[in-house]
Amino acid sequence: MAQSADKLDYPSEAANCHDFLDHFSADDEKTRKYRDMLQEIANRTRKTLDIHLDDVQAYAKDARFLKNLLDNTKRYQSHFASQADKFLDVSSPNSIRPTIFILPDTFDVLMNQRQQAASTAENGVTPAEGSDIPPELLRRFEVVFKPLSKAKPVPMRQIGAKHVGKLVSVKGICTHVSDVKPHIVVATYTDAKTGYEVYQQVTGRQFNPLDTIPKEL
Repeated sequence: MAQSADKLDYPSEAANCHDFLDHFSADDEKTRKYRDMLQEIANRTRKTLDIHLDDVQAYAKDARFLKNLLDNTKRYQSHFASQADKFLDVSSPNSIRPTIFILPDTFDVLMNQRQQAASTAENGVTPAEGSDIPPELLRRFEVVFKPLSKAKPVPMRQIGAKHVGKLVSVKGICTHVSDVKPHIVVATYTDAKTGYEVYQQVTGRQFNPLDTIPKEL
């Protein structure tokens, strides 16, 4: 049955991402390419999960999977990140674990403190809305898509509304560099009295900061 652009089976698409990460290997390779990348991420020797679309094209059983990825790249970036999280989840018995000694750093200390605070839910305390730690704060990697080798760059002047949300390759010469404004992905608020943290995930360019905290806190 054909999938329409607005009626995609996203759980099935996420499962396709998981299957690709788990099983892809090139014809001339005996190892599983993306599991090796995930192992490097687990060992903290890599910070990006580079998804080569040539590999997706070669592996995908349905050509629509690649087309959907190209047409809705941001969502599939989230799909691949969430599926990679499952491989790296140390609470899972089949997770990809570090093969070298990892010295805890400041990030580990902060995350452990936050997870301990969030564990109050296990003691019968209902967590407040927004108090669950977003996965974006726990990740030490980002998903990067490498375009098809045969993809032709789009001239800057031709990029328009029809390209919004899609993966676009451009080619040009950088003539000026300016400061990059930070883009908030997760806004974190701390209650001064209780020390509880509330998280607000930001999906757009603009957002309204929270002016009140949940009553549960």
